[in-house]
Amino acid sequence: MAREIGGDQVKVFIVTTALQDPHHIQARPSLIARMRRADLLVCTGAELEIGWLPLVLHKAHNGRVMPGQPGHFLAATQVRLLERPSVYGRGNGKGQRSVWPAR
Repeated sequence: MAREIGGDQVKVFIVTTALQDPHHIQARPSLIARMRRADLLVCTGAELEIGWLPLVLHKAHNGRVMPGQPGHFLAATQVRLLERPSVYGRGNGKGQRSVWPAR
């Protein structure tokens, strides 16, 4: 999304791919360093980043991308969510469907 909107005017660093479980991203020093220099954080939201984002933000000390700032964008806050887990946490990844509401 950021590349599509910003085109060649932005440098985009992607933390995870569609093949990775977003609950299990590691707060690596390289990720913290990139967050320290970021002007904009774009995340899915809906607590998918609960296991790593708070730590990365805390260690990066970058006021531009902190919650409540213009540089902190969580996509889930801009749409109506169709499904919400009843329990949040890193255990909500693959194979943990028991915490999701019945369809």
